[in-house]
Amino acid sequence: MKKNCSHIMEKFYEADKNQLLSPSVSLHLLTCKECRAKVRLLTKAEKIASLELKEKVDADSEEVTRIVKLAMQKQKDYIKVSFTSWGISGFFLLVFCILLSFVSNGTNPLIEFAASIFSGLLLSFYIMSFIGSNLDIFVKKTRKFNAETLLSV
Repeated sequence: MKKNCSHIMEKFYEADKNQLLSPSVSLHLLTCKECRAKVRLLTKAEKIASLELKEKVDADSEEVTRIVKLAMQKQKDYIKVSFTSWGISGFFLLVFCILLSFVSNGTNPLIEFAASIFSGLLLSFYIMSFIGSNLDIFVKKTRKFNAETLLSV
């Protein structure tokens, strides 16, 4: 394939599905048999991929019901996170930071600066430890079910 053909095909790939092709791409596709054949194959592949599956599954079948029940049982095995302890410790941290700002207010500017830095570091450590210990909630990462176990029950 020539350098011009690869450049034209890149422009073709960049275009959205229903977007009109630029005149240069259209002209090239009219004159180049190789690129035109690739575009036709891509169009056929897209049509085949968008077809519905021939084998339909009945949503009320026993197999589907069994798999859903098993998935719900497996979901109960997840570790449940208790936010009560995090909420209580966060409340006390907030109260401590407010009290520290009142105590250090009007004193030596160096003490105020040190108290602010200490409060910021303490709050940062609290947030990092919360996110670190509950990372799966923030990343939306869940355990994957083993397909063999689901189907073997």
